[in-house]
Amino acid sequence: AELSGAFNGLDTRHEEAATMARLVLAHARRIESEGPLVALGHDKLGDAAAQTGDLETAVAEYRKALAIQRRLAGDTSTEVARTLSVLASVHGRRGDYESAGPLIEEAMEITKSLRPVVFV
Repeated sequence: AELSGAFNGLDTRHEEAATMARLVLAHARRIESEGPLVALGHDKLGDAAAQTGDLETAVAEYRKALAIQRRLAGDTSTEVARTLSVLASVHGRRGDYESAGPLIEEAMEITKSLRPVVFV
């Protein structure tokens, strides 16, 4: 029973996180139509949806975040790499490895390109 209560608490926290993300997104849209705060709001809604197992919503929210991030920072930013990675993870959880593969490959390529060059 105690463990069950802990899991119920997690559900409540995930719901609270989703509610907060929706509030932040609504506020961000009043400030900017498609800026970094709006992308962050979609990203956080994707996180909350993924944590509660709503993988379809997670994919949709991460795709919205990714589109804004690409427009703002280009195709090779750390934000794009992170979102590609979590989107690939969600596709993997859905069993859609065909979609996950190219996303994680792109995320790895971006990450490799961003690594600093070290001179010895």
